[in-house]
Amino acid sequence: MCKLRSIAFWFLEAVKGGVVKNAYHELKTFDALDSHSKQLAEYQQLTLQKLLQHAIDTTKFYGKIQGPLAYFPIIDKNMIGKQQDDFISSKYDKSRMFNRTTGGSTGAPFICYQDSAKRKRVTAEVILL
Repeated sequence: MCKLRSIAFWFLEAVKGGVVKNAYHELKTFDALDSHSKQLAEYQQLTLQKLLQHAIDTTKFYGKIQGPLAYFPIIDKNMIGKQQDDFISSKYDKSRMFNRTTGGSTGAPFICYQDSAKRKRVTAEVILL
């Protein structure tokens, strides 16, 4: 029965565009690499630069920063909670996002938002583990 569910899941996933499958294969590829590999380091560097630039270009909080990672302030969930809208990218419509809540085991619960692509990526992460 479990194998049938798996086949059904992957079939429906393919019909829906294969986003989870693609994320799963990407994650699996990088998971198999040695943590000191040049390919992994290059991927991480490129991804970090894209993320920092996206934050600068599309959020109120990071919009004033011009410089390398060292210029970015250290933040915590309390800072985000007090000015959450300043951290949300202008590329996303908050009303169309899914909110996720932490359990608050180390303090107050924390609410964050995910678009459908992030939710699918999380699904791929769960499958991989």
